[in-house]
Amino acid sequence: MIMKEYVLKHSRFSLEVFDLAIEEEIFRLKDFFSQQSMFESVKMAVLNDSFDSDKKILGEILKNYKEAEEITILISENDEPDKELNFLLEEPVLSEEFAVLKGDKWHLFVRKEMKHLGLSIDNKAVDFLCDFFNGDAWGISMELEKLSVLGNSRVLTVEDIKKAGDYFISENIFNFINAVLFNGDLKLRIGYLEKIFSNKEEPARIFNIMAGQRRLSDKLLSKMADYDVMIKSGKIDYEEALLELAIGD
Repeated sequence: MIMKEYVLKHSRFSLEVFDLAIEEEIFRLKDFFSQQSMFESVKMAVLNDSFDSDKKILGEILKNYKEAEEITILISENDEPDKELNFLLEEPVLSEEFAVLKGDKWHLFVRKEMKHLGLSIDNKAVDFLCDFFNGDAWGISMELEKLSVLGNSRVLTVEDIKKAGDYFISENIFNFINAVLFNGDLKLRIGYLEKIFSNKEEPARIFNIMAGQRRLSDKLLSKMADYDVMIKSGKIDYEEALLELAIGD
């Protein structure tokens, strides 16, 4: 709900989500804060797994920007910060605690969120979401907001939800994409790709998910556009394109 209110309030903004359990993400966060654009007046950074990152580097970044009026930093965690990040509990920071919901209370919470968003989801799909997020109120709230863009003219099914977004990407796919985006070790990139192929993941789906990433560099975006043309002209297939992306230059 916080993100939705932010989007409705601002007409020119930039919003990015950062998984700080991935080492390279903390440097992308720093770049995000420092870069200026004439097309945005404010920014929001949503930080996940912050306490798994380098706390010294993160602390320096957040201290520099936590009072910046044009920047909103949203941190979602299960625990209170370690001593290096205790300043996050001080003003002007706002914090709110959410109790872990289970059983009927969890299902009731999800249905209230659906009603608030005007979403109609069948019972099997509700159960699916409740099991998948398993008490993660923040996570399911964000996903319900994503689903709300599909409109409320029909009842959504499990199949609709699975097709709606990338939050059902397997860990191997996510790891492979990030390893390529951030030029990770070659053996690591090949290893993730081998696991993807052994699990019989659909190569076209992986390619399209990767092509849709906003974090693509201009060079990588151009390369993927070239691969797309070659695939559609029958010169290579999706598996070959993914292998070439894994190998890199």
